[in-house]
Amino acid sequence: MKLFTLWKTLSKKQKIQYGLAAIFIVIFVATVIFSVIKISAIEEERIVSNQATASLTISGQPKSAQTNIVASQVVNVEISNVSVNATSTQAIISWKTNIPATSRIFYGWRRDVILRTPLDSNLVTDHSVIISDLESPKTYYYLIVSRAGSSRAISKGRFITESSAFGGR
Repeated sequence: MKLFTLWKTLSKKQKIQYGLAAIFIVIFVATVIFSVIKISAIEEERIVSNQATASLTISGQPKSAQTNIVASQVVNVEISNVSVNATSTQAIISWKTNIPATSRIFYGWRRDVILRTPLDSNLVTDHSVIISDLESPKTYYYLIVSRAGSSRAISKGRFITESSAFGGR
């Protein structure tokens, strides 16, 4: 209540200044969050790249020959057969990749709210990720990210959690 009383005593110029400061804070926080996500993605790519390079190294070859072999065998990751099975509190998102790749999902109930599942760095072609603690009924947006070496594939979509009261969508 004190805050509201204080707000009423401010001049129009002061209210604009506070509003601009609030906008700046929101932009700063969003920038920090996206920087953390980018750093995480770079780290994820480094881990996967190291795994892929190690699996393609041919013993007894000079380092320059190993690099050429790795570069010539790079295949782009492709995502297919995406399916979502959502209940009132969780969703299971499954997909396939053409080559072994990692699994991670970014998701949220608004396009600007970003949550993520832990990175599964196991290189597989059949992927399945469970997202828990969802609210219902609510629309969620998701972004699938699978990586193999320097190749990355994404697929996006949305799903609606079932209504817990009615048991349907």
